[in-house]
Amino acid sequence: MAEFHIDEPREIGKKKDRLSSREKNMIKLMRVEELLKKKFFNEASLSIPNYKSNIGHFSAKKLLQFRDFLSKHKLMQLRDFIIFSHGGRFTIHKSSITPKIKKDMEKKFNIKLKLVRENTIKEAPAKFQSVHTTSAFDSTFDKFYARYVPLTTKFMQSILGKERVSVFHVSGREGAKNIGRIVGKKSALSTFTKVDKGEKLAKGKGIQTEGGIVFQLEGSLLVSSTRDMQTHPDKTGRRWVSPTYLAGKGAGEKMQKELEKGVKALKIDRDTWFEIDWELRDKVREKNKGKDWTDLEPIIKKELGFVKRNWIKKYIDLCYKIVSKYEKQIKRHILSQKNKASEFGWNEFIVNQIEVKDVFILERENYKDVRDVLEKLATGTLTIGSPAQYRKWFKDRGGIINDSSWRD
Repeated sequence: MAEFHIDEPREIGKKKDRLSSREKNMIKLMRVEELLKKKFFNEASLSIPNYKSNIGHFSAKKLLQFRDFLSKHKLMQLRDFIIFSHGGRFTIHKSSITPKIKKDMEKKFNIKLKLVRENTIKEAPAKFQSVHTTSAFDSTFDKFYARYVPLTTKFMQSILGKERVSVFHVSGREGAKNIGRIVGKKSALSTFTKVDKGEKLAKGKGIQTEGGIVFQLEGSLLVSSTRDMQTHPDKTGRRWVSPTYLAGKGAGEKMQKELEKGVKALKIDRDTWFEIDWELRDKVREKNKGKDWTDLEPIIKKELGFVKRNWIKKYIDLCYKIVSKYEKQIKRHILSQKNKASEFGWNEFIVNQIEVKDVFILERENYKDVRDVLEKLATGTLTIGSPAQYRKWFKDRGGIINDSSWRD
């Protein structure tokens, strides 16, 4: 494979557009997840300040009282920052609870909330790993303002056909290894074709990673949007997306309402899960009196596993039943997004069955340890250069860098 450096390109234009107050407010809502992460995560140490305690000894009645206490103080609304782990461990982010509520909780339930700083929770290696990988089970719950639906190759190709597109993906060292695992496979990947010049992507940097490695790919289109869709992969590589981005505002909102109605009818909402979880733990404890919680944990995990698999199947079947009713709207919306200008930073294409064409490495990142891997992945050329040289490389392959920026 050829390896070469390219000449310095021309600088990009400096014309800037401004956004209205209404548009800026919309962006604030879209970026809420990113802002929350900045609030709760210490970037230097990647540690999280949490209060932790053990409530494994609670009876079913006391667990319900505990949940009522959380609801009374509106802590259940922060459920993404509350964790009920196997073994009866309870975790809540320090920023989610006031000193007074903490004191009342400790007194009422005779527990001690210990402040700890810990790294992100380690899980078993997934078949596909992204910085925001979420389990299929957790994906069945609502995310801030929407419920998500899963995308599969077979289902989306039945709607769109085999729509192949040329796209770009920015990654770091670990991401480069992940790309190799999903070449030609059904695992979905978030990519883009257009970006504002002030964004990290326009400089070869990543949004969720350090970046420095840019892939030009060809892949089968699953869904596209003029903006970041806030999608996430599960551990099988399947992508989950909001119905609004899948079918457009009108049809998407109808799908959302049908999803909410179906979830309630099937009793697969978060509150129902808490009840199932607590009741099962209580039953296991009754059957195994005298055993330590460390011995009961594998039993509980196994029992919950059966329930979770059935839960996921119910939710996905519901999603496909609803999505099938909107196939025409979905196709029309997705294909209409392909050639539109990007909004709020960059556009997003979710693709799979990818083929790596060319690769660009930022020379200052010095990724010598993965260069051999990248050379084997690429069917075209591997180029090393500066951010300015990357921008020329990007545009030469059909990428578009907008002069305007929503941040201006």
